[in-house]
Amino acid sequence: MRADLAKERLRKQFLETRRELTFEAVWAKSAIIQKNLVETSLFKDAERIALYSSYQNEVLTDLIFKDASDSGKKIFYPRIFKDTEVMRFLPVTALDELSPGAYEIREPEATKG
Repeated sequence: MRADLAKERLRKQFLETRRELTFEAVWAKSAIIQKNLVETSLFKDAERIALYSSYQNEVLTDLIFKDASDSGKKIFYPRIFKDTEVMRFLPVTALDELSPGAYEIREPEATKG
């Protein structure tokens, strides 16, 4: 089997496994992952951080946002501009600045940049 086909098969398998998780399982696993990240020196030393809005049982990032915000870090989220298919990272200071955008994923308003 070609490597690219094997990789695609694994991606589909992992995606299906992730989609089958309950919200409680996603929340619990995400809490562990987020805690581990914010305790690293890489995170602690960073002045800026890029995050994403989780989608379809991806790892939640709200606790990372809170810790980064409380630490005075500049936080950026991606926005997809559908007309040009360009992704830009825009500054966000509060999670309520995010709203459903491309593919119904929460992202900053286009005017933020």
